[in-house]
Amino acid sequence: MKKNVFYASLLASVVLASCSNDAENVVIDSTPQNVAVALNLPKLKSKQVGDAGLAGDRVAIEGEYKLIAKQGIDGPVTNTLMFPASNLISGTWNSVVNISGAATFMDFIGNDDDGVKTNNVNTRQGASTSSAVRVIGGAVINPGTPGSCVIDAGPEMARIEIIGEFGPFSTISNFVVNKIHINNIKTFREDQNPVKYPNAEEPWWSDVFAKPELRSNMYSEINALGIPAGQADGYNIFPQGASNMLSTKEEAYAAHPHIILSVSYIDSEGNQQTEKYLNVVALKDINGNYIQEFEPGMIYQLNLSDLTSVMDVVNPPTTVDPDPDYVNVDVTVNIRTWEVTTVKPEV
Repeated sequence: MKKNVFYASLLASVVLASCSNDAENVVIDSTPQNVAVALNLPKLKSKQVGDAGLAGDRVAIEGEYKLIAKQGIDGPVTNTLMFPASNLISGTWNSVVNISGAATFMDFIGNDDDGVKTNNVNTRQGASTSSAVRVIGGAVINPGTPGSCVIDAGPEMARIEIIGEFGPFSTISNFVVNKIHINNIKTFREDQNPVKYPNAEEPWWSDVFAKPELRSNMYSEINALGIPAGQADGYNIFPQGASNMLSTKEEAYAAHPHIILSVSYIDSEGNQQTEKYLNVVALKDINGNYIQEFEPGMIYQLNLSDLTSVMDVVNPPTTVDPDPDYVNVDVTVNIRTWEVTTVKPEV
């Protein structure tokens, strides 16, 4: 189900220190109105790479945030109010603002795109708090003296998290995850469909998804069995999905983000296998249905330990090239809003 309210934990909540009421695109000259705005910024129940005590499990609002008053949810803008995120509180903010009497809807935007630090890209959020994710929300202005508007805000992104480690193994040995790649995702917010980068485009993911000017990095080097206990490797992606009902692996393959593991190991016959790829390309919910949409404010978490049985066989389902044009492995996902989810693999 499409979520209309998004939730996040914000390192920087907001208190009014000053504001501007510079109107843009005002179309109706109306008697001003006072509106009591209540902004809710609930906490995110998740962790990223890094110690649990660090701030990697949060989204920070930096600089200023906006309240945008409009004539209806998609109507013309009557006022744009700017507030500094200079004071920290517990996740809520309340204030009375003065805006055009023609306004009937109000948007909230934190970490909006700018020419210095764009967030119009996917991001890998590590141990430090991420401010490269827009925090958004919106609500109807209820008439009154003053009027009222309650906005629940949160990140515009969906999130892929990878936790846990492989092993123990009995059929193969010397297993190592060299890199983790996320492929088949939207590159920019306005993209209509995911983009699948093939290996033929050299240099591939490590460069394509790591352009410094875009603050984008959708791969990580592990060189171990996986992620240490209590940590996670997190990737913030723009929402994506399919308009048609997904009923096969092949259909899910086209619409879902792909989690590609570069691995090496000694197989059951004692042969060293180097730079092989385990491709997780489809996700199911706990009812066995392929996930229709990767939604804002949702976390989809893969535990690498659940993939041990997939690899610990005579012929592991790995490929020579990463993310080939066919289904390799799919997994089952238990999804909850802003809570850790569990993933079970299927081959």
